[in-house]
Amino acid sequence: MLLEKNYPFSVRKGSKHINIRYFFVTDKVQKREVKVLYCPKSDMIADYNTKPLQGVLFVKFRDLIMGIKQKEFDVYKQDYKDILTQYNLFDEHESDLFNI
Repeated sequence: MLLEKNYPFSVRKGSKHINIRYFFVTDKVQKREVKVLYCPKSDMIADYNTKPLQGVLFVKFRDLIMGIKQKEFDVYKQDYKDILTQYNLFDEHESDLFNI
């Protein structure tokens, strides 16, 4: 983003290897075909697939990717328990994991 905004002042000898890619993006921005925007880390959904997440970010992206609505989470757990029971895969000793 910095190279794109500060053209030609940020292009030096060390960044010569990215000229083609850089000028392609700069050209597209000048023609108003592309707009470069900042995206905060908490909204980068690709992070879910590229690194281990914990806590709130994990739950947020898991729900978004899987289409889970948090208010219906108990229904999902009950359905999962029913399916496991149907195929005799539900272990009564592990029922405390479901908290149903």
